[in-house]
Amino acid sequence: MQSNLDISNDRFLRGLPQSLNHTVTLLERQTSLWFSKQKIAQAEDLFIRYYDESRKGELKTVYAALLAQAAAEKIAIQSAITACLTAVVAAVVYLPKRAIRLTLGMLIYWLTQYHGGQHHGLPSSRDARDLIAGIINDEVIKLG
Repeated sequence: MQSNLDISNDRFLRGLPQSLNHTVTLLERQTSLWFSKQKIAQAEDLFIRYYDESRKGELKTVYAALLAQAAAEKIAIQSAITACLTAVVAAVVYLPKRAIRLTLGMLIYWLTQYHGGQHHGLPSSRDARDLIAGIINDEVIKLG
């Protein structure tokens, strides 16, 4: 039985191998549950915590598997993940979809680097939080 979530994101998943499609759907469900359980007031803190959970916590396994599988099959999947998760997160986080999409796109890029073994060059938690806050508040982002 397909949920409304799966149906609304079907257009992003078309053309993906079934195994990748299944893993993205699993990530959608786990992401939705994760965001629904959080009691964090500041949106930038919420996204930083999600990033941490995706690297080292309960979401690590599904992200690592998904990104490794996409790399092995030479499929660029970042935009599909971003699009699917934007719809999921927008259902539980009250921010403009544009801010959610830009933030998730950046986080997924960083997660691709992280799970691909390229840890150097990733921003510190403080810099990541500042970047996320800048996106959410639609401000010019300054680093350093």
